[in-house]
Amino acid sequence: MSAPIKSYRPEVQIWIDGMEYSDHLGDTGSVRLRKSLYAPTGEAYIDFPDMPTAERDSLYGILPVMAPVKILARRWVDGEVSLRPFKHIFRGFVRSIGRDEQVGGDGRVQRRVSIVAHDCGSAFVMQSIHHLITWQNAGEAIPAALQWLRDFNLVSAPMPAGEFLWDIGYNGTKQIMDTAQFAFERHTTVKKGDVLPSTALSTEGPLWEMMNRYADRPWNELFVREGDEKVDFIFRPTPWRDLNDKPLPDAVIETPFIKVPMSNIVSLSAHRDDIELVNHVWVQTPTFAAADMAQSRELKRGIVNEETIAKFGNRLQIQPTFLGPLLPTMNQDAGTTARAVQTWTDWIRDRVTWMLAAGEDTHEFERGSMVVKGDPEMMVGKYFTVERGPLQWDGYGIGVGHDFQPYRRYLTTIEYVRSNQWKRRQAIKQPWDRERATKVVPIP
Repeated sequence: MSAPIKSYRPEVQIWIDGMEYSDHLGDTGSVRLRKSLYAPTGEAYIDFPDMPTAERDSLYGILPVMAPVKILARRWVDGEVSLRPFKHIFRGFVRSIGRDEQVGGDGRVQRRVSIVAHDCGSAFVMQSIHHLITWQNAGEAIPAALQWLRDFNLVSAPMPAGEFLWDIGYNGTKQIMDTAQFAFERHTTVKKGDVLPSTALSTEGPLWEMMNRYADRPWNELFVREGDEKVDFIFRPTPWRDLNDKPLPDAVIETPFIKVPMSNIVSLSAHRDDIELVNHVWVQTPTFAAADMAQSRELKRGIVNEETIAKFGNRLQIQPTFLGPLLPTMNQDAGTTARAVQTWTDWIRDRVTWMLAAGEDTHEFERGSMVVKGDPEMMVGKYFTVERGPLQWDGYGIGVGHDFQPYRRYLTTIEYVRSNQWKRRQAIKQPWDRERATKVVPIP
């Protein structure tokens, strides 16, 4: 007897302004999501056929801009003992709502309601900093030096970078988040670097500009993504690995990786190139920008791959660092003084060491994208493992998209970088044949 055909059942829930509108998708609606690790906000595009609500009105007539939006999804298989729970794949706000009406070729009127929503990271973009805003809200005299810091419950004393970013991110968007009944959950694990808030006084514009500046990329990552109960606010050392799968300095690798069996992959596109190859790195700080040569002459030379110079030419990456060590000053409390143990020379040396490790063999890493059967577990900032017979390889997800169309499909697209597939292929014989094997056997 032949094996029964498995039936995959994708489901989605759409909640807007506290009401569920999943049924309004009908059989022609769609939900599309896009999230990038390097953008402040993710986006959702919801397309409804225009059907009447219980109040006999169009969704266009009842949904306000900035209404809170929640989208949940799951994919389960016939024969499972219990249904998989729904998982949040989006929390955010309605930013645009439109209604299109047209007469079709058959003379029938066709109407659709389209919604564009941004996730909770958009609160960092909507909230602005400016001394005039502070004055108009609080009536403080212009220029009201450092007053915006008090608005966010900050002081002018030095602060660890993680504490600084959490305080301005959380306090700066609290009203927006509370109004929508959303909340951030803190995941800040960066241990190195301090911020003197008074140096950020001149910052004006979206709150995200300041947060992104003091995140100190590429050494750290700053982003939000969906948690089970709240929105995760993540500020952490970049969790990259070298080509031998060893973590870079300060990196903490989340395990286990998300497993992706080859049977779940719809399409796979991979490539290697020399676009990001560098063989010279230079780290500078605006604090001592005028004295870069003087401050750096004692440091280790920033040569990444000297053997690549003849083949690829001299390629230089200059990277500014906006964080830095806390230098001892007068009138510091004991806890603050205890953190002031590193010189600027040590700080730059640490940053250079990281860049040397991150830049090594970049032309041998793979990047690409793959489309899999809809999987709400896929998230930016997570590693995955593709199980392809004896050839198992890993990638780091920097972009995730979901495409749900009722009764037709639910697909998830993952963009990834720093994949070790090419290196893993070198470890097995006849990889073209063996990757087609069905038995999963880890490479020794």
